[in-house]
Amino acid sequence: MKHDYRFQGRRIKRTRERAEQAEAHSYKEEIAQELTAPLSAGRLSEVNAEAEEESKTFSAVIGVVAVLFAFVSFFFFPFIMGLTSIALGVFAYFQGSQTAGFTAAVLGLVAFLMAIMFI
Repeated sequence: MKHDYRFQGRRIKRTRERAEQAEAHSYKEEIAQELTAPLSAGRLSEVNAEAEEESKTFSAVIGVVAVLFAFVSFFFFPFIMGLTSIALGVFAYFQGSQTAGFTAAVLGLVAFLMAIMFI
């Protein structure tokens, strides 16, 4: 069986290029690991506290928006706004804003039921 040597040079070149790319890629990863500062225990607790504070702020904003939707639902579009305030209220409740979430869900439900009864 005769071996065709025409493509051997291409194969060797392709293998060499792949090896060079792999070496260059591992070099970049090594630099990235050296340049990033590791988190100490104190810094890690600060990061966790900041993340927790942001989630509380987010849930409070969602709760306030849900209460506004519930209040507006008594005057405009009670079907849509009432259901939206119920959904946002339940979401805010489970995110941590229990008072605003519960208030919005109840007010939205009342507005929705009043719209159904008076149509």
